[in-house]
Amino acid sequence: MKTKVNQFKNIHLICAILFISFITFGSKTANAEDFKGWQHGASGYDKAMQSAVKKNAPLIVYFNTDWCGWCKKMNRDYIGAGSVKNFLADFPKVEINPDEGKRATLLRDKFGVTGFPAFFVSIPSLKTEADRVHPFGNSKNFTPTEFIASIKTKVGKQYGRKGFESFKAGKNDLARKHLDSAINYNPINPYFYYLKGHINYKEGYNTKNSKLLKEAEKEYLKALKINPNYKNAKNDLEKLRKTMEYLKI
Repeated sequence: MKTKVNQFKNIHLICAILFISFITFGSKTANAEDFKGWQHGASGYDKAMQSAVKKNAPLIVYFNTDWCGWCKKMNRDYIGAGSVKNFLADFPKVEINPDEGKRATLLRDKFGVTGFPAFFVSIPSLKTEADRVHPFGNSKNFTPTEFIASIKTKVGKQYGRKGFESFKAGKNDLARKHLDSAINYNPINPYFYYLKGHINYKEGYNTKNSKLLKEAEKEYLKALKINPNYKNAKNDLEKLRKTMEYLKI
């Protein structure tokens, strides 16, 4: 009987040790690995922001807490995934626990965070608004590949908006530069090619520049290859070809 009692105590002792080891080392090791290469906290935010502005690069800001179960899942399934690590390797990035000081809490409020995890991307040098990327859905969560694609889509749209704003301000070279960046992140959005074509068409028509008109044609065709039913691209391409015929280009 005494032997059975001792065995029972030993089992409980082993379970307790395993549980404590999991709490102490399991999540700690994962976090250390997940955030290798990241800045940390409010002071890290300042450094990451400066780096993003200097490089004219997108900035990643990730809010998470120690007590949030979804944060642990985010860290394990996305932040810690090899493909995501490789994709984010060159991004200035910072992870912030808003429970760690007043400045961290103020940053949480600045970004309008009301739930965790909260993952944002912006382009500080262009003063774009931060877009949130949320991989967890009601019916289906993102795969790591879909998570990366969502980040690319958000960044592409931000560059695309700046391209349009620059075009409306008459800054065509800058507009084309922003649109090239948009295409680099999201090469399957036909709007970016259409807008480049539209800019080249307008400028080429006004200056009678045959090179720009030919470039416009190429961009319209790229847009239509992605979406053959893109009405604006089809209409502009028809007008462009009539213009080129008239100018004998």
